[in-house]
Amino acid sequence: MRNFGIILAHTYKNRLMSKAFLISTVITLAFMLVLTNMDPYVNMLRGTSEAFSAAVAGADSIQVSPFDEPIQPSTSFSRRIARNTSLILMEESHLAATQDASGGAWYVEHLTDEIIVCKFKVILILNSVREYTDVIADSIFKLSRGH
Repeated sequence: MRNFGIILAHTYKNRLMSKAFLISTVITLAFMLVLTNMDPYVNMLRGTSEAFSAAVAGADSIQVSPFDEPIQPSTSFSRRIARNTSLILMEESHLAATQDASGGAWYVEHLTDEIIVCKFKVILILNSVREYTDVIADSIFKLSRGH
């Protein structure tokens, strides 16, 4: 998904500095911070996802933080869950037994590249259509004004 940034930048290049975009981004980040504190169990999912990503990437060691650590001193339950997360991924998902856990990632990259090519073709078509519609609109405007 290395091309995701290219797609995102191209899609939002005109909107990134708009006032509405900045306000919505700030509100979204504030909600994320508040909701993390209101529901610390979501951090358990985040920790599992991070541990899985690290294992797939081939990390030598993985340390998962207790899910309630950002809001309070961790409990014995949260420490046990954090300790067992990597063990569960290793023993039950057999991530340590595979040679290349991300072996099929080339296909996702290929599909992403195809999406980018199709998106740029559509953008080029829309830009050419917009140029023609601008010319037609200008002509109609000039005709309506009697020029």
